[in-house]
Amino acid sequence: MNAHAPSQDAALPICIEAEQALLGALLLNEHALANVGFLEARHFGEDLHARVYSSMLELAGAGRKVSLITVGAQLADLQLPEGAPPIRAYLATLAREATTIADAPSYAEMTVDAWARRELIALAGAAADAARLPGVGRLQATLDEMDARLVTLRNDAAPPIARNGDLVGGVDAILDNIEAIQRGDALPVPTSGFLDIDRRLGGGLRRGRLIVIAGRPGMGKTILNVAMARRTARKGFGAMLFSLEIDRDEITARMLANALGSSTVPLDYRDILSGKIEPGDVPRLRELRQRFAAMPLAIDATPGLKIAQVEARTKRTAMQFEREGRRLDLVLIDYLGLIQVEDRYRGNKVAELGDVALGAKNMAKRLDVNVVLFAQLSRAVESRDNKRPIMSDLRDSGNIEEHADAVGLLYRPAYYDAKDPRMARGDSEFIAQALARANDLEIVWDKNRLGPTGTDTLYCDVGRNFVDNGERKW
Repeated sequence: MNAHAPSQDAALPICIEAEQALLGALLLNEHALANVGFLEARHFGEDLHARVYSSMLELAGAGRKVSLITVGAQLADLQLPEGAPPIRAYLATLAREATTIADAPSYAEMTVDAWARRELIALAGAAADAARLPGVGRLQATLDEMDARLVTLRNDAAPPIARNGDLVGGVDAILDNIEAIQRGDALPVPTSGFLDIDRRLGGGLRRGRLIVIAGRPGMGKTILNVAMARRTARKGFGAMLFSLEIDRDEITARMLANALGSSTVPLDYRDILSGKIEPGDVPRLRELRQRFAAMPLAIDATPGLKIAQVEARTKRTAMQFEREGRRLDLVLIDYLGLIQVEDRYRGNKVAELGDVALGAKNMAKRLDVNVVLFAQLSRAVESRDNKRPIMSDLRDSGNIEEHADAVGLLYRPAYYDAKDPRMARGDSEFIAQALARANDLEIVWDKNRLGPTGTDTLYCDVGRNFVDNGERKW
């Protein structure tokens, strides 16, 4: 079928016949659109075919019939190259020469495959151009960018999963796991390091899940982030911590303070960072260095990463762990609002953050890790008398909540008690109440696919950057 010649570079892979057969099948039976939901207009190599497919999607989205007549009417004013047949005649040719709608998914996969090859060629060209640029220090940035773009391309070009095959494979996986549990050699579920959190989330930080933990500034997000990373790695589970806000030195100081938090002589992380510690404390820090060296824990404090770059770096770390005879189990990201967004959603905050959350969820499934994504809560909390957060406080929460398997909202009463006028007035009853909860860190689980919702209370000492299970008395 050569009713319309391709407008693209002939050297690039374009499967014109598959595109034409697909569009013809869709014109014959609009219900075939449901079988090619993974296909997008950008996947077509011929611009006219992309316009035709976009028209079909617009009609279907508006609840109108998709047919030769409706598509032709919608594209009636389309400007075609000189000598090309009228659009209605071309559409009629597509419909007339179409064979069957049963092969529509296969034609769509061929179209996506050709698109991915074109993108790969363009990516290779961009990599070659970047590699030729002069200057020292460009290499790592170039590799990171190419790595992220390659991850995005691989994900976008992934073939659709056959439902029956996936279901049977899922049953097989469950049976294999049951048999492994009965033999006593099942892969253990990674721990968060906190008994209450593990119980709340169905036994621990299960792989392939996305956990969102959100709070206002000062509620303990970074403290919990650092503590979870260290406690998980201390138990032998591989962990990777992404800190997009705090640099490596502060994360390290917090990690050291956290490890010393339960000792008889704890240290404030700010004193460690500034070097204002006693000479006798230096050997203690050196001893911790030896312990840290044995733990499967990686830290990446690079700012301004995109979620695709986070996934690319996570995959490299997982491969490194595997070479060392370990596996990566947990990825912590601090925090959502600092991840760079893709241009396609720029300006739409809900869509931007939702896309990042979806990327984190997909990363958890693709790399078989648990992802804990920290996020900010909106200022709406501050306008209420009751400062305990609720789900609607999760900034631009619609898509974030949708993609998360569990959402925990942080609340530290001491932060607000210190600002309460009753404290300044010396109200004895209020002061007694404040002292009783001075070290409480509540996690309000407002969504939980892995177990019941509810509130868990941890012990938290901000200065020591220390969090522990439940109430702790010194």
